[in-house]
Amino acid sequence: MNIFIESQGFSVSPAIERHTRRCISDALCRHQDDVKRVDVFLRDVSGTKGVRVVSALTSVSLRGLPDQVTDASGSDLYAVVRLAARKARRTTERSLRRRRRVNRQSVRGLSFDVAAPAAAT
Repeated sequence: MNIFIESQGFSVSPAIERHTRRCISDALCRHQDDVKRVDVFLRDVSGTKGVRVVSALTSVSLRGLPDQVTDASGSDLYAVVRLAARKARRTTERSLRRRRRVNRQSVRGLSFDVAAPAAAT
């Protein structure tokens, strides 16, 4: 699973990068065979009232499914990254569960002809 981190409005410190990689890896480790790539975009979206607000947008690329995008925002960057990782995990699990459900339903609709064994003469 490849994790790419980008930021806008501030530089990513090694501590933030470690925290982000650990949270994303822990959240998606069960599905690492299905996850091709995770992009994390960290952004400072501070308002005009002087309140510091950061946003974390995650894009999870899954094999055979469209990208799953989630967003989280708040005042504490570390808490925002944890929330974004949890949202990414829930969205990924939901998409994979739906794919499995569709695959099972398509298999149920198939009919198999079972031939009787040939009699030995």
